[in-house]
Amino acid sequence: MSLPACKNAEDVHLAIALLTERHRKDLFYTRFVCTYTDRELKDRGRTVIVKSKIRRNEDAYYLQQERSEEDRRDEIVELLINEKLWGRLPERKREAELFHQLCYFQYASTGKLQKVNPDFIGFYEEVALYGLWRSDLKRYAEIIQPQMTFADAAEEVERQTAVGMEMIHRIHEAATRESGVSP
Repeated sequence: MSLPACKNAEDVHLAIALLTERHRKDLFYTRFVCTYTDRELKDRGRTVIVKSKIRRNEDAYYLQQERSEEDRRDEIVELLINEKLWGRLPERKREAELFHQLCYFQYASTGKLQKVNPDFIGFYEEVALYGLWRSDLKRYAEIIQPQMTFADAAEEVERQTAVGMEMIHRIHEAATRESGVSP
């Protein structure tokens, strides 16, 4: 079996640097190795565009009791990118896909990099920045929309009630000031 053809993805490195600087400062000092492949990438039976994992030098980690941000470089996030599928994505979706991958990683209180599970089928941060950019996120939203409607309506009523009470309070204060009567 021959190894898939791979090449360095310098354009992805630049995008990762910008995303970590703007949105994921906690990962700014993390080292990323981004590589294109012509191989089909699978995750739980589904074809994916990008696969990510952590590579680390365990010996270096355990030898260091306290690690500065610069010392985090003994942990590497490896991104393997299907070049053919990547090339078909518009720029905004490429950025969203990279941000989605970044959301998988965080530092534990011990300072060790870990890969975490999504909040649901995606990450809240991802949807806040890019909306429902993937078809599975859109399907999820369609499924939960009827359930969210009541909760959203209740939240809106609560918000409007609070605003209304604040207005009543201000009117009452103004009226008491004008009348000279103390509350």
